[in-house]
Amino acid sequence: MSIGGGIGSLMQGVASGYGAVAQSDRDALIQKLLLERDAQPASPVDGGATPASSQATPIASGTGSTGGGLTQAALYDHFVNRGATRNEAAMLSGMAVAESNLNPNVVHDKGTGFGLWGHRNERRDAMFKFAGTNKPSWQQQADFALQELRSRPESARVNSARNPNELTIAGMRYERPRGYTDANPAAGDNFSGRQNYIAGAFGRSQSAPSRSVAAAASSKKPDALDLMNELLPQPRGISR
Repeated sequence: MSIGGGIGSLMQGVASGYGAVAQSDRDALIQKLLLERDAQPASPVDGGATPASSQATPIASGTGSTGGGLTQAALYDHFVNRGATRNEAAMLSGMAVAESNLNPNVVHDKGTGFGLWGHRNERRDAMFKFAGTNKPSWQQQADFALQELRSRPESARVNSARNPNELTIAGMRYERPRGYTDANPAAGDNFSGRQNYIAGAFGRSQSAPSRSVAAAASSKKPDALDLMNELLPQPRGISR
């Protein structure tokens, strides 16, 4: 329905329900509301990742050095977009925060390790070979980490984890930080910190749907009839 002749015929049909309001006043007010509506940005629709401000469980935002800073949410989403399971994305993104504070260029362990996960020696060299450079981007490091995880026995433990504690233990077996032993994975360096970062992403993976129907509905802009119902008194309802 247009705001020109169409709105006039609509108003004639509902005039008795809305009362004696001048046609020109109605048109002017509705035009004003439509202009104000179109000037406002639409509400964001969740296309696979819930904005960080709306997370039920917050995801860490490490600083990093990738221009405005890599965040755990961005890393998590990268993994999901690459086909990672939610558990894989939660574990790998949480471990990256713990290992490097999301700085993809950090050097570890007196030069023997590099990057987001601190890959050392043969693992570091394999990552460099995979990326074709000794300064791989965070995206290249992430793609290597996912590929490497899936080639190792820890992958099954990661994907079978039912809660953040189990997922962190699986992640410790993958990272094998200082103090880790097979008999006592929780003795590894910063176990509780790693668990907190993984729990944030795990909570997100459980609570955030791939697309929010509610968000999609809230982003709908009102049409002329919606605006009229809001603008004018309505002694008896008008159905569509």
